[in-house]
Amino acid sequence: MPRRPFRPTPEHAPAGCVVYNGSKVDIPPEAVDQKFIEAFEYFLGVIAGLEPAWKVPSCHECRFCDIARTECPERIEG
Repeated sequence: MPRRPFRPTPEHAPAGCVVYNGSKVDIPPEAVDQKFIEAFEYFLGVIAGLEPAWKVPSCHECRFCDIARTECPERIEG
């Protein structure tokens, strides 16, 4: 079944938060614009896709990840 596009309405404005590794970022309804929706739909497709997501190791990204180097040879320490 094809997904239908998400179209927020004023009376059903989405809001929520993102929780990652012990931190929480609130997302107020006014932040959910068309650009946000497109980015959200894109990343849902990456997460739910049949193909594995691209690995993009870097010091900046790897510092947030708790996967050991034995399990991820691409991991960058430091």
